[in-house]
Amino acid sequence: MMIKKIARLLAEILGEDDKDITEQTEFTQEYRIDPVDVAKLVIVVEKEFDITIYDDEAACFKNVGDVVRHVDKVFDSY
Repeated sequence: MMIKKIARLLAEILGEDDKDITEQTEFTQEYRIDPVDVAKLVIVVEKEFDITIYDDEAACFKNVGDVVRHVDKVFDSY
């Protein structure tokens, strides 16, 4: 499942447990996720799934679910 893979990647970046990361986890200070963490996530997702995420697409990511939906959309277009 895509959410589990992306949650694992984000958890590694944050040094947290992935069980606490859901699609609703927002990229905000409240969740201790800053813009640098999001940039790192984009880079590792690109490497993990061998895809390209453009800056304008990444700028629209507000939560983990946005990343999951984007990756699913890329794979659906193949």
